[in-house]
Amino acid sequence: MKLLFENWRQYLIEQANTVQIKFPDAIPPEMLALANKDPEISGFVYPEEDRQRAGIYFNDELVGFMTPRKEPDGGWRVGAIHIDPNSRGKGIGSMAIAKFFEDKTDSPVPISVDNISSQKAFANAGFVLLNPDEILTDEKDGWKYQLWGRERNETLI
Repeated sequence: MKLLFENWRQYLIEQANTVQIKFPDAIPPEMLALANKDPEISGFVYPEEDRQRAGIYFNDELVGFMTPRKEPDGGWRVGAIHIDPNSRGKGIGSMAIAKFFEDKTDSPVPISVDNISSQKAFANAGFVLLNPDEILTDEKDGWKYQLWGRERNETLI
């Protein structure tokens, strides 16, 4: 299993230049609507709001987006990440996460305990679960999450 993981990570490193994040970017309404139907990010897309979103491009084709923001503590979040269903399974989300965070501070990133896809994407981008026994709850809406941080000396880019 470890060899398989290392081979996947090597593949992502080799493919990293095929993924780009472009700011600012208008995301087509159809893509926002599709993302808002995804059970893992539905309710976090806000398709009717004018938010700064970054386009995720694979081989110069728009295949997804993220909604990044800087938190009051100075850390960064990528917000809702959506990759078109026809482009999934290629590591694009992981490569986009790694590229976004390559010049950011090492603040912990909250990830939903139920969002296995995001957990895998962040793990492939060089993040680890910081405290597996700790589950936090957002007091505003009851959202349950755990904190993830980057592994040292093991990034995709």
